[in-house]
Amino acid sequence: MKTSKELKVTAQDTILRMKTVARRMVGMYRLMDEQSSIEENNVLGAYVTNALSYERWRRFKTIVETHLYKDLTSPESMIKTIQKANQETGSLKDLLWAGEFTFPFQSVSIKIGNIMEHATNEFVISQYADMNDELKEPIKRFFGYKAQTDIAVKKGDTTMIAELKYNFNVDTEKSKAIAEKLDLFSLCLKDLYNGEGNGTTTNVSFVSFRYPTANDIPKLKPALEAIRAQYIIGYQQFFNFFGTQVTEVMWKNLHKSIGKKVKRSFAENRYYAE
Repeated sequence: MKTSKELKVTAQDTILRMKTVARRMVGMYRLMDEQSSIEENNVLGAYVTNALSYERWRRFKTIVETHLYKDLTSPESMIKTIQKANQETGSLKDLLWAGEFTFPFQSVSIKIGNIMEHATNEFVISQYADMNDELKEPIKRFFGYKAQTDIAVKKGDTTMIAELKYNFNVDTEKSKAIAEKLDLFSLCLKDLYNGEGNGTTTNVSFVSFRYPTANDIPKLKPALEAIRAQYIIGYQQFFNFFGTQVTEVMWKNLHKSIGKKVKRSFAENRYYAE
């Protein structure tokens, strides 16, 4: 039988252990609460980011599909494209396949480039301020002639001019002209907004619609290589700036879908073009 002293020690030990367990439980519940709060915020943040991003991506794809059908894959547009391409003369195609309705790769590529340019412009200005009209006259005065802009938009305090292009593999003279045009756009914006002294920042970008980032683009002509860090970005960087996540897989799948629709339309309408 334990003595009263031993019982007292045992009771004190029990109370101490209970207090320790209680502190640990309180600490555990506090930690769980903090973690659940962090996880909830993280999940919510990720949900909002992804939801907005994919919703915008779906909207962009819808715009692309609308322009694609209107300007290329509808029966009327495809027949016109085939007929026009078949009327072109003076190329090797005439010697190899004279009179045949071969797939018009060059004409289709040019049209798809224009479609993506128009769709991207429509997508961007649906969310941010369209600056094309506002910048038209200042650019004309600065350049001394009318210079076309693919994208001219204001997002927050940033006014951006962006040139969109799939193929950066241009000849030396063309690359020099592109670099000069980008420099002039940059100088024009800085001059217009007083060197960004009024709180407006400016951005001029040469966007590759072939590669996701500037680092992914292979070696360029010297004139373009010299401005890689200053102006050149990839399509992923461009869309990220406008709050839209676009992965390489998403971009490739979009273009595969475009390619299938174009081929299907060509197969369905080539005989009506004769």
